[in-house]
Amino acid sequence: MYKIVLFCLALALVCRAEDQVLELTDDNFSTTLSERDTTLVMFYAPWCGHCKRLKPEYSKAAELVRDDDPKISLAKVY
Repeated sequence: MYKIVLFCLALALVCRAEDQVLELTDDNFSTTLSERDTTLVMFYAPWCGHCKRLKPEYSKAAELVRDDDPKISLAKVY
């Protein structure tokens, strides 16, 4: 039972961190970047092993810099 609870908590933290990463598309790429002073963009290929390993770390980084001043945004492009 405790393993299930811990798994659910871990999943919730990962999902929360991933919410901090902006998702850029053709429609919002230019406008989103122009609205922010500093944005780090990850170009992500779902089939790439390096990208798969980077994705959770990138989400953690987005959570860490969320309240920084000046604001730093992390974004991703698929």
